[in-house]
Amino acid sequence: MKRTVFFWALAVSGVLGISQVQSVAARTIPTADLVFNVALPSLGGVDNPGCTVQPQTNPCATPQYAFDALYADYDLQCRFKATIQLAAAPAPGQNYYPGVNISGRPVGQCGTLKPLTVGSGKAPFYIGKYLPITLQGDPANPLGAFINPGNGGRPGGACISLSDGASLRVTGVACDTAFAAQDGFDIYSGSFMDMSHVWFGNAGMPGSTYSNHISVGFSSTLIITGDYGLSGSASAHINGGANATIDYENNGDPALPITVTVQNNPTFTAGFMLIDNSLLYAQAVNYVGGAVGPRATVLRNGVIETNTGNGTPHSCSATYFPGTTAPVILDNAVCR
Repeated sequence: MKRTVFFWALAVSGVLGISQVQSVAARTIPTADLVFNVALPSLGGVDNPGCTVQPQTNPCATPQYAFDALYADYDLQCRFKATIQLAAAPAPGQNYYPGVNISGRPVGQCGTLKPLTVGSGKAPFYIGKYLPITLQGDPANPLGAFINPGNGGRPGGACISLSDGASLRVTGVACDTAFAAQDGFDIYSGSFMDMSHVWFGNAGMPGSTYSNHISVGFSSTLIITGDYGLSGSASAHINGGANATIDYENNGDPALPITVTVQNNPTFTAGFMLIDNSLLYAQAVNYVGGAVGPRATVLRNGVIETNTGNGTPHSCSATYFPGTTAPVILDNAVCR
């Protein structure tokens, strides 16, 4: 159910005393949380206005179309959530989707952070509203909803690109950019991502031009709120730069571990973690599996907090992150 309101603008011409009233685009105010379904054309997905007006019976064909309609046509009024639901193939199949570019927030989106979990067995501590925009596949089978830009002639680019203060929750999808020579997730310019139950393949072209699984920069934030995994190579798994913050959101509580599964012994030429003038909080994280390359590279006042050292600047465990060589710590950086 939804209701529609019309906005009117008064435009005054350059001739004194002459004015013109024009109707501008109507925005739909939902009466409940929104769900836009997305499915491959072979499964009935079609990009047309009907797919966001009657999403249950008319899925869109691409996630970008659904996001564009959400931004252009709706006002969430700080009351409703919105989910872009990708149809996931049952294992071992994959439904392949092109990437998504999001700039800014849709009208009326409210809240960024989930309620804080203050400890095992305690109730969440709520601060403000949390009404996220979510891109979701199948959290139990992320390979079923596979974002693979450039595959089969699909448009290139990142799997997900956020800029200009965009805020997105991502769960239950896979990402590979081997055909696009781009990062997997780009989070830039004051943007925010809440990520869980994701799987990463290769970032960039293996053996040629590696990119990063995740790049976070320019005062942006990545919050990791659940288990995830990877099996492909990259320049870095996570690259934080230009005042980025990356936080495995378990408050460092050993009773709330986050597990990162690493398969196929992937290679990371710049380091599994590459932190440059940024912050990485990675406490009580279980990295399962091995990788090739530096375990971490920390540069230019970057800080990695693992809580595995003794409080001195360069005391973090040399084997905490996957890799074959010890962390490289330069330029007043800290790993502890």
